[in-house]
Amino acid sequence: VIVLLTAMHFHHAGFVLPLLAGLAANADRGGLARTGAMGVAAGVPLVAVGITATQLGLPPVLESVVVTITSASAFLVAMTHLRLAAHREWPLKLRVLFAVAGTSLAISMLLALTYGWRFFLPVQFLDIPWMRATHGTANAFGFALTGMIAWNLRRSVTTRPPGDIVTRPPARTSTGDRTVDR
Repeated sequence: VIVLLTAMHFHHAGFVLPLLAGLAANADRGGLARTGAMGVAAGVPLVAVGITATQLGLPPVLESVVVTITSASAFLVAMTHLRLAAHREWPLKLRVLFAVAGTSLAISMLLALTYGWRFFLPVQFLDIPWMRATHGTANAFGFALTGMIAWNLRRSVTTRPPGDIVTRPPARTSTGDRTVDR
């Protein structure tokens, strides 16, 4: 069961989360969005190292610290999705999808953070079956599925939001008699 859950977890944490974090950082050129994306990219493998270290009998503080870094980074990704949801120029269904994705990720990261500190906090109720049901469901359906649908729908929206959130088309360069995307 642990091997299956680990494989499922790292499909989310190792693929979907960095993908949507990158899209969010590209859409919101702010420093917090980029910090979140970079933290997620670094944090996911660090969590694997932390979990492995704990399983090998090393002190669990390493796992707790890297889970904190990754959870905080993913929380920034969640906040970026909520910022995107606030732009009234976009269709309501897109804004709702971004809001659900951001809220689900924020809740999921609170659970992950609490679970990561289970060695030091009295949270006996937070076991693997409970994490699978809550954290796993929030990630898979609330964030990953909803977020992927939102970003796919976002591609078809031509209205740009105000402020610092801008999705720019690729730069074009003229080379002789043809124009190419950079």
